[in-house]
Amino acid sequence: MLDEILDAIIAAMKSDPKLNEVKTYHKVEGMLAGISTSVSVWVPKQRFKEYDGSYDEVDAEVHIGISVHDADIERGEQKVRALAEEIRLLLVADQRTLGGLIDNSFLSDWEYASTAADKGLMLHLAEAIWQVTYYAPRFRINTAEPVDEIEFEEDIISDSLE
Repeated sequence: MLDEILDAIIAAMKSDPKLNEVKTYHKVEGMLAGISTSVSVWVPKQRFKEYDGSYDEVDAEVHIGISVHDADIERGEQKVRALAEEIRLLLVADQRTLGGLIDNSFLSDWEYASTAADKGLMLHLAEAIWQVTYYAPRFRINTAEPVDEIEFEEDIISDSLE
């Protein structure tokens, strides 16, 4: 279930034209800084509470990290803030339930930082915490194996009934 949620977040961001500057997306803890602008999503912790006999209520902190390389400190910080705001607006307005995949959400934090990177570039970072609540099954969902068609002869069945 958690991977479905992370995949849906990435799909929503990839489909938003205001986030075209983001070139790579990762499902890893922490930010994988490359030369291009990138986003990582991860969940360091989930909390489970019994909801009923079939489901647990799950509270998870989805972290969303942005990394932007730019030699100009002010421009880089402005870019990372602008991307953070676009992601916030996407998640709280259009994707609050990720199409029903989650039941409630709230983006509670954005933190920003800049640090020196290679070749005179600065690495500008932002990290969000998106609080999500969803209901997870308390049992494994069994998928039935496909059954081949059974061929039989009617004569055999009718003979055994006489």
